[in-house]
Amino acid sequence: MWGTPDCSGKGKMLRVTMRAASIVAALVVLSGTSAVGAAAGSHGLRWHSPRKVTSGVPIAVASIQPCPPVPTPGDTTLVQVQLNYYGGSSASIVGPNPDGTWAADITLPLFGAITGPTTLSANCVDFTGHSGTPYANYMTRRVRVVP
Repeated sequence: MWGTPDCSGKGKMLRVTMRAASIVAALVVLSGTSAVGAAAGSHGLRWHSPRKVTSGVPIAVASIQPCPPVPTPGDTTLVQVQLNYYGGSSASIVGPNPDGTWAADITLPLFGAITGPTTLSANCVDFTGHSGTPYANYMTRRVRVVP
């Protein structure tokens, strides 16, 4: 994935690597924001998500209402979809369309048995290129995790 830099002077591989690194950084930064999304999500935007999740099996998620425009001019909107469970979470990042709508098939890797309350949440994130801050939340939903 990281490969050898393009020595042709065009720098294509470097841009891809930097973008991938930025998305990884966003995941790390956003992983600490799950409580924000879960706490504020009960009155949020509407979206489609499944009622059950299986580890390693793709699930379809999509907005019904689009993310509002990013509040900071020049920043990018990303969508974080996160499975929250007792003792942890698993997240995936989705890039929305220019109109704020989004849809994706995502796979949430789960490690070990999950018991207790489990929810699926989604947040619109103001991404600076180095870090992200949730600015709009979708409704948080209870889900069942199956092996």
